[in-house]
Amino acid sequence: ALADQDLNIDMISQTAPVNQHINLSFTLPLENLSYAMELSQAYEDEGARADVFEDITQLTVEGLGMERQSGIAARVFQVLAKQKIPIKLITTSETKISIVIDQQNEKTAVESIMAVFNL
Repeated sequence: ALADQDLNIDMISQTAPVNQHINLSFTLPLENLSYAMELSQAYEDEGARADVFEDITQLTVEGLGMERQSGIAARVFQVLAKQKIPIKLITTSETKISIVIDQQNEKTAVESIMAVFNL
């Protein structure tokens, strides 16, 4: 349903099925939230549930050398864990790692990630 509605979906992640259910997480602009919630209500009879997190920030660690250097994601996760910053969503590719965190942790997360990579 969301794919047919011309919504700007950014990050998206799907879990493997457990008991014939999946968890689908995605980010979208705040101005599309109410419309996306209306669409999701059509699936409530099938057991669907929507959890909404507002005041979030998406951070991306990106670079051409990432595909040849192992341990980048681990370093990002370790530094955030050390700062007790929970990650709400993660997506990765060969050249980037994107995470969603609470907006209140943005400054600490950026500074910590930059420090761990000497930027």
